[in-house]
Amino acid sequence: MVLPYQDLLTGLPNKAFFEARVAEAIRWARRCGSGLVVLYVDLDRFKELDRILGRAVCNRLLRDAAARMASALGPCDLLARIGDDEFGVLIEGTGELGCAAQVTRRLLAQYSNPYVFDCLSVRVTASIGIGLFPGDAEDAVSLMSRADRALHKAKIDGRGRSYPPG
Repeated sequence: MVLPYQDLLTGLPNKAFFEARVAEAIRWARRCGSGLVVLYVDLDRFKELDRILGRAVCNRLLRDAAARMASALGPCDLLARIGDDEFGVLIEGTGELGCAAQVTRRLLAQYSNPYVFDCLSVRVTASIGIGLFPGDAEDAVSLMSRADRALHKAKIDGRGRSYPPG
């Protein structure tokens, strides 16, 4: 049976679940007077890797990347696969850039060691875009759009980093 809110490759929640959860978290944060952070994490040059290494190796890479990211997050943080090589993170209870920066440093550190598949060693970096509620946006669509724009800025600034920098 296919679960409508689960990514089949990684077992993580999918984009539809993530979007619904961000909207719900914003409603809750408004009521409680708190904030939240949305991160968009994209594996750098993944399409090149897919073309060179093949889909089977890159599927393993995606599963391993998801596991590494999950290990860097807190037990209440939500990690979802929202695109081919893109992941979303929802951190509730804070809308502070300092907290977001701590999490992004932990996530980026997960890419310091190469991925090893049989005899193949692959170095991968990631770029991360940060969106803060209530500072950057007032609704889920705008907040996710802000995180996406920040992700593209991180890639333009040189990849393997977050934007805004913490």
